[in-house]
Amino acid sequence: MVLRRGRRMLDEFGCIGADQRDPFACEPVNPIKTTVRRVSAITHGTLPSQLSIERCAAAFESALCSEWRAIGFDDLSGLGFHESECAPLPPSCTDVFISEVVEGTRENKYLELYNPSDRAVDLKAGEYEVRIYSNGASTATHRIALEGTIEPYAVFVVGHRNAALKYEADQESGSLQFSGNDVIVVWRRGVLIDEFGCVGNDPGEEFACGEVSTERNTVRRRAEVRRGAVASYTDPSTCQERFEAMLCTEWEVAEADDISALGFHESECAPTVAPCTEVFISEVIEGTGQNKYLEVYNPGAAAVDLGAGGYSLEVYFNGAESAGVRVDL
Repeated sequence: MVLRRGRRMLDEFGCIGADQRDPFACEPVNPIKTTVRRVSAITHGTLPSQLSIERCAAAFESALCSEWRAIGFDDLSGLGFHESECAPLPPSCTDVFISEVVEGTRENKYLELYNPSDRAVDLKAGEYEVRIYSNGASTATHRIALEGTIEPYAVFVVGHRNAALKYEADQESGSLQFSGNDVIVVWRRGVLIDEFGCVGNDPGEEFACGEVSTERNTVRRRAEVRRGAVASYTDPSTCQERFEAMLCTEWEVAEADDISALGFHESECAPTVAPCTEVFISEVIEGTGQNKYLEVYNPGAAAVDLGAGGYSLEVYFNGAESAGVRVDL
């Protein structure tokens, strides 16, 4: 088979002029009554027949091993799309993605979404939606339309309305029901933007890679991840393999019901303070009685008007989550 543009040959599957008694093959890739699929690393066609006829068969059979993958008899699962390194990745740090999944005991279920951009995201106006696919289903079992706003470099937490853990979620829903073998997907205006699991795949009890398991665990996205991932919409036949590999590279695991990091996410998308530009605490004196002092240093070349700049000092006592003392500087 030859693909041409006009008279120009672009790609060739086989060898023109080579008539072999035995089929072309490079075990385990044998194209007789088999679906063969090009690997994603291939970026252009190959033309083995431009070599001599004697060398053509050897070159093509070598390409079968290095460029192609045998799938199976009458397997159409990947037909209609192709995963390729030529395809551009979605822009990083631009759209909401899943940053934490809490698959805890009973109704202790939470989903944290992170906004990696420098603009606030109106979830209702953007028609963001969470869909849950249970036990290998290819259609959504539960759907949650999101409402609220995620500030830049901040998170939005969806929690089950009957969760026993003491965490005040931004949105509660009785539809946030999932276990270790279910799939959680975030959609925006009907476009899939992040996928936790593999739609249409039932792994049994869990998706797993090493110690990172989706069953009865809290899993958190690593700081270096800058975009969502969509495993099942590239090649369903390799979805579970791809997602479980991502569990090792993109996620960290904690124990079930661990919500200690829920409500904030560390990300490389967030801007860092440039050195020697902003004031910082340089000394703290926690002395006897009322001998308490705090020194703030200005590392820049220009004077800083603390009042006009809206600077303040807050003190949080004994593990409190709200300030006990605020001093406007």
